[in-house]
Amino acid sequence: MRILITGGAGFIGCNLAAACIRAGHQVTIYDNLSRRGSSANLTWLKGQFGDSFAIEVASSLGLFPELIERAKSLSGSQNPNSPNS
Repeated sequence: MRILITGGAGFIGCNLAAACIRAGHQVTIYDNLSRRGSSANLTWLKGQFGDSFAIEVASSLGLFPELIERAKSLSGSQNPNSPNS
């Protein structure tokens, strides 16, 4: 299956991408790389899987039958346990 993971360079997205690649899926990561550690996470993925995934801006979301939304940015002032923060 072809899977687009938004926020795929973050901690959760990176680990999700790794699990999907291990399961035999084609993974494309979409991320703005604004979070500290994003580049290191992508370097780790490349070291583990080489070119088994793509980092790009997808021009047509219709190419992906499954979308896993992980692009939630949390800063130190936000509480992930409180929906109102």
